[in-house]
Amino acid sequence: MSSNVKFKSLNDVIFITASLIYRGFREKPKKNLKITHAILHGFAFLFTIYGVNVAFNYHGSSSPHLQSLHSWIGISAVVIFALQYVVGFACFLLPIVNQSRRAFVLPLHIFFGLFGFVLAIIACLLGVAKKGEDTFLKNAVGVSLIIYGALVVFLVAIPNFKRQPLPEESALLPQ
Repeated sequence: MSSNVKFKSLNDVIFITASLIYRGFREKPKKNLKITHAILHGFAFLFTIYGVNVAFNYHGSSSPHLQSLHSWIGISAVVIFALQYVVGFACFLLPIVNQSRRAFVLPLHIFFGLFGFVLAIIACLLGVAKKGEDTFLKNAVGVSLIIYGALVVFLVAIPNFKRQPLPEESALLPQ
């Protein structure tokens, strides 16, 4: 069980690092940030699939799967994450989508990225709540998750941290 907790923490760190890459490295070229964003989310997705597999194997056949709110919200977060990754990869890394469609998809990509993240936080909170009796540690983990989630949403949502195009990139943008 403790290795599962460590694994989830590593996955969270990778996911959040990828989500905040545009906020933390605003002076770096956008193409490099896009590639780093995609690679980190790719690792996070692989770890997510592994974690879901571990959860299904851990519960085995002793309890039916997908019967709790925790599991439904968790699976919803994984599905949104998968769709986000595919759409984001196709729209923003491959040269198959034109600029006007990218401009249309970008706010949706940001919204559903945050929505999926919030669902993941909620799934974690519900999972923590399912564990046995109330303890200080369980409550501390729950409060930490809420603070962590709020800080990430704050950093992604407020415009002060938004990456501005570099001078060499602004010349390439349509007027």
